[in-house]
Amino acid sequence: MSGEIPTIAVVLKQNGYSLTKTRQQVFNALADSDALSMSQLTRKLQHKMDRASIYRTIDLFEKLGVVNRLQIGWKYKLELSEAFAGHHHHAACMQCGKVTAFEENPELEAGIHALSKELNFQLTSHSLELRGLCPTCQSDPK
Repeated sequence: MSGEIPTIAVVLKQNGYSLTKTRQQVFNALADSDALSMSQLTRKLQHKMDRASIYRTIDLFEKLGVVNRLQIGWKYKLELSEAFAGHHHHAACMQCGKVTAFEENPELEAGIHALSKELNFQLTSHSLELRGLCPTCQSDPK
């Protein structure tokens, strides 16, 4: 990623929207957490705003590229996009749904870029998700 990290206010203004208290609170909730499901996000913000406001804000944030959906089986979690959180990858537990972000690895990144060059493919972005069992679920026989 090159250049400065934009603020939510700048992104909203560039797209004709203003920064409201609700939008700032939803953004802050996502910035202060690992990836969250909609139910986790609504629980986190339940005393600050209603569910409909949260859903409308997430719809807008998805439209503007502020948040990404991480598909985990049939469910999904939300996190801030790379524009706000930097480039990283994920390890997702298929039992409990916990998503752990991990920093990019220079060797892995070099391999991805080499592969795209070998395929004569102009790479604009990529994501990597490891799926399996987190340490807690490995030791919990269900």
